[in-house]
Amino acid sequence: MADVKAHVESAFEASIVEHLVGHGWLEGVPCEFSRPLGLNPDEVVRFVEASQPEVWATLVGLHGGRPHTVAKVTKRVADEITTRG
Repeated sequence: MADVKAHVESAFEASIVEHLVGHGWLEGVPCEFSRPLGLNPDEVVRFVEASQPEVWATLVGLHGGRPHTVAKVTKRVADEITTRG
């Protein structure tokens, strides 16, 4: 019975993804998702870089390079989501 349920659930999940992608959503890559943070760090960084390039450049300078900035910004975003919802 568990195999049948898993099969039905995976079909339902695939249907949801297909609908969302068909309506403008981008499908994420599961291996890029950070479970501890509860988000995709690459997506967060792409958003900030695209929407606030000057701020991002300033942060990179303040935090000593891109890797440190990515870690600090994504941690902060995750903390804010946890705190504020």
